[in-house]
Amino acid sequence: MSLISGAISGALLIFAGILQRLGVSTGVWLATIVTVVLMVVFAIRLGKTRTFMPAGLMLVAGAIALGLLWWEPVL
Repeated sequence: MSLISGAISGALLIFAGILQRLGVSTGVWLATIVTVVLMVVFAIRLGKTRTFMPAGLMLVAGAIALGLLWWEPVL
């Protein structure tokens, strides 16, 4: 199940990146929604396991990615 959900979220993020490169604003929103959903999943896992690796690390990485995604001077 984890492999399937990882493949689906990865495919959605790749699709969002392609949309962003084409200048479609929907790409930013799709990437934001997928990232927030993943952060919620990893926060739940961190709460259950109380170990930083890997859920805590992925939560931090998601927060950084979300911050970079909405940074004004997008390259």
